[in-house]
Amino acid sequence: MTKITAYRSLFSRDFETFRFGTMTDGNDSLALRKIDPDNFKGKIWCSWEQGKIVSILALEDDRYTKTPRCGRICRYHILKEYRHGRYGFKMLDYLFEYAKDVYDMIYWTHDINNKPLNALYQHKKRFYDGGDNSYYDREPFSLLQLDTRLLFKDSPSSKMLQYVYTIKFKDFDWQPSSGVIWQEHDGVL
Repeated sequence: MTKITAYRSLFSRDFETFRFGTMTDGNDSLALRKIDPDNFKGKIWCSWEQGKIVSILALEDDRYTKTPRCGRICRYHILKEYRHGRYGFKMLDYLFEYAKDVYDMIYWTHDINNKPLNALYQHKKRFYDGGDNSYYDREPFSLLQLDTRLLFKDSPSSKMLQYVYTIKFKDFDWQPSSGVIWQEHDGVL
């Protein structure tokens, strides 16, 4: 049975085991230089199975677009052997409940070249593996909206462009001053 908790320093050994597993899976997004869970400016959720962390999802104060009261969802990873367990959907429920009292808006970005994942986030596709698909139709996932005015680019030297998916908690006219390229699109580049 899946258990979801907010990260605490008590879990540091478990987190390091998880981090090593992500590296073994070929993912370096949780490298030490990129995230220190004990000095993270935000909140991290952990999904547990049989006493081990199998997935994490983080929410940080937005440092890219210079937008006050804006949170960026990041550092989402699932160990390969646990994929298709709907962990992102499950943790998004917790993240959403926390974020709506802290931020005016949250956003999540995905590489424009990851067609299957973007089709999912643009509500054009579902996983058809026989798992629970109720998450697609209910909040908070159903609230995710593609921002068709811009693309995310975390630094001038980065070659990666990312679509931006937002959830707004109030009527909020988001006008980021950095970290984006203003380019109209329809979610298919």
